[in-house]
Amino acid sequence: MVALLVGVYSRLSPGVPSILGLPAVLLGVGAMVTAMWAGSRRSVRTIYGPDPWAWPEWVVSGSGVICAVAVGMGSTEALHPIVEPFTWPTLSFGSLVAVAVALVPAFAAPPTPGRVLQDSFTGQSASGPVRAHAQGSAS
Repeated sequence: MVALLVGVYSRLSPGVPSILGLPAVLLGVGAMVTAMWAGSRRSVRTIYGPDPWAWPEWVVSGSGVICAVAVGMGSTEALHPIVEPFTWPTLSFGSLVAVAVALVPAFAAPPTPGRVLQDSFTGQSASGPVRAHAQGSAS
């Protein structure tokens, strides 16, 4: 993780050559993937498997990857705007694509499941009556 942070710092810092950051980022990503793979080998398995991904999950994760690549490949001139004399910063096409792709999950992701509110006196919920044994009384 430290190598990943050093690589990102060297990519964003104007005083460090950006060519030094790429090997550090690759080393950090490789070390993190290896650590997660090794940790998953020792995890306890349960009968509950992960849910298969549907298209919204793939769209959300894919848009994150595309946005990260677009920002990483973009120019760093927008990160260091000219302040004297004041001018509006320029917006590159890559930055515009990154912002547009970052907005995709707002529309592609399904709404989160709402909490079912239940009246403790009547046992009624939004979806209908609650069974008596769920309230603690004998059925």
